[in-house]
Amino acid sequence: MVSFKKIQDSVSGDLVRLNTIISDTLKSPSPLMQQVVDNFLASKGKQLRPILVILSGRLFSPNGVGDNVIQAGAAIELLHNASLIHDDVIDESQQRRGRPSINATSSFVPEGRTGLANEAFDFTRKLLNWRKGNAV
Repeated sequence: MVSFKKIQDSVSGDLVRLNTIISDTLKSPSPLMQQVVDNFLASKGKQLRPILVILSGRLFSPNGVGDNVIQAGAAIELLHNASLIHDDVIDESQQRRGRPSINATSSFVPEGRTGLANEAFDFTRKLLNWRKGNAV
């Protein structure tokens, strides 16, 4: 059986592209909000969802996946993380992935609690509109 680490390694280049999209999407002109974003992005999970999107894309394009697959994976990861942030705020969780949660670290920044979630949902909406051929 192939280990999850080997699977992650096999898509590492695509994950770099995906994580660049996520980082660029969540950039903020507010220094406080950017600090929240940077802290959040420092503790990535396994990224199972985007890995599954990339591997699924490779089934149909064995020579590599295009930007549309990477963007779909980024949208799914952003949406997943937005739901985690939302859960942390609602549950008043103090930890996420063994580190202080956004809820714990950004109570002094009201937009920090919902800003990332809103950005993730907005990116997903833009991606869906783009895929339908609508203006972003």
